[in-house]
Amino acid sequence: MLTFVNVLFQDTIATAVFSLLFFIASCAWAAGLNDIKWWTTFSNVRNRFYSDVCTDGVAECTGENGGYAGLNVSIVSIWSLLMFV
Repeated sequence: MLTFVNVLFQDTIATAVFSLLFFIASCAWAAGLNDIKWWTTFSNVRNRFYSDVCTDGVAECTGENGGYAGLNVSIVSIWSLLMFV
């Protein structure tokens, strides 16, 4: 027979497991976001994919990095949801 203490203990364990899984998923998302930022910087794309074109002296390889504000907001919104749940 389930008692109040037994149900409370099971609820605590379930909450801890879900919180840990959410934390691990958020860390994986942040690591993926960091990889996306690294792979899409202008200097990295130029050096890895266009090095032969940019070093021949004919083509002018200039550019700038895009904005990552939307990606950063996705991380902040995940953590803010965790705080209010």
